[in-house]
Amino acid sequence: MSDPKDKSFATTSSSGDSDIPEGKAVSGGSRGKPSKTGTTSKGQRPPIPTSTTRPEVLVRHDISEEELAMLLSTNKDGLSEFMWACVGAGVGLIIPVLEKIKSAFIDDPATPLTIIGTFEICIFFVSVALVVLIAKISSTRSKKADELATEIRGRGRV
Repeated sequence: MSDPKDKSFATTSSSGDSDIPEGKAVSGGSRGKPSKTGTTSKGQRPPIPTSTTRPEVLVRHDISEEELAMLLSTNKDGLSEFMWACVGAGVGLIIPVLEKIKSAFIDDPATPLTIIGTFEICIFFVSVALVVLIAKISSTRSKKADELATEIRGRGRV
């Protein structure tokens, strides 16, 4: 819990009594006595006390070069499969989308876009955007994994 001598945060009992004198500033800059709802006279809540802890012992694991390479090569989140599905959708729609764009904007007289044509164009561009986004995420993840592997390899030999 908290140290009773530490007055960096306010505590309020269910009756509305506070350990901060009325009119004194509490941590966070609010002033006034908290009401029964826990808010001060200016409508602000007193700050919530937080603490950060760390483990008493840091456990290190021994891992072989083969095990490390195997961990780096596996992908269990399915993100790459989704990316390839988006690539397939984009490749499958490229010809119909180009035909729709040509007939609607280049041909004379222009043929107006139908709902399905608009839907195909939207799916094409969304799939292309998702491929770019997932490729960026995957490259960032692989860089992090490579950095971690380099750090693990850099630790001394046991």
